[in-house]
Amino acid sequence: MSPSSRRYLIGYLSQLESCHTPSDVHDRAADWLWHNRRRVSRVARELNQDLKLEGKKRFRGHIPTLAVGALDGTVLFSANPGFNERSNAREEKFRALSRHLNRDFGRYFFKLYPRKVGGNAWWSRALDVSYLIQTGNELRLPVKKRWQWAAAQGSLASGGYAALGNFDLVPFHSTKDGFSTKPARTRTQRALLKIALATLRLALRIEPRPRLLLVASKGGKQLVESNLTQLGLTRRNAEYPPPYGGYLSVYDQRRTGRTLVCFGAQIFANNFTRKLPENFSWTGLAEQLRPLANPPY
Repeated sequence: MSPSSRRYLIGYLSQLESCHTPSDVHDRAADWLWHNRRRVSRVARELNQDLKLEGKKRFRGHIPTLAVGALDGTVLFSANPGFNERSNAREEKFRALSRHLNRDFGRYFFKLYPRKVGGNAWWSRALDVSYLIQTGNELRLPVKKRWQWAAAQGSLASGGYAALGNFDLVPFHSTKDGFSTKPARTRTQRALLKIALATLRLALRIEPRPRLLLVASKGGKQLVESNLTQLGLTRRNAEYPPPYGGYLSVYDQRRTGRTLVCFGAQIFANNFTRKLPENFSWTGLAEQLRPLANPPY
């Protein structure tokens, strides 16, 4: 990887380490990403070469997103994949117009994304579960009303529209995942691992604190499990009923009193919904997650 691309990754890491509030994330860090957007294609190309990512597994050179939505309510984490040719082109066109629109896209994501980009199956499921967690309702909303609910919610404190947000663990995305579950053996892999861990540390220290931090992916749970000491986390000694118990783990950061919840499957991905465990239900999952919020929903 060239010195220029390494400086980009170091600069991104520096942004993560210096963020302490939602405004830091949605303003200063978002501005840095916008001003450096023309460097991303080269960085992605060199990452693909170093990591031997080809075809649908290639990282794409789109404007990275650190976080969207309000970061003081339910906060999710996404990793890779996530790239869609048509949707990302629409998103890129809007965000590239100005740094202020790029800021707005992150802060008012649930209002702007349906208007400027369109639908999104991953977010449709994420909104579904978040709605069930936050409201305690047993009836699921139609897709369009999920977005309307998220856009209409008042943020707890951070100035966004929804008490719902998301961090990207890795700022680069492909159509098919070829990275997230690989061990970090090379210098480039370790650089991306540092970014993912710095993102988790940011979420664990941001003020005001989120009510629920939820990592919902196999790769994300493996990342947390492998780095408990670095994150200052201790696994909670608790059992959860089937079919959730085999996936669900809770970690406490005793120094700060914060909690990170991991569900070891891509519950918002298409392939998970096609092979749901027996007796799994979205309302049942929400019932397990709701008491883990602080304070509980």
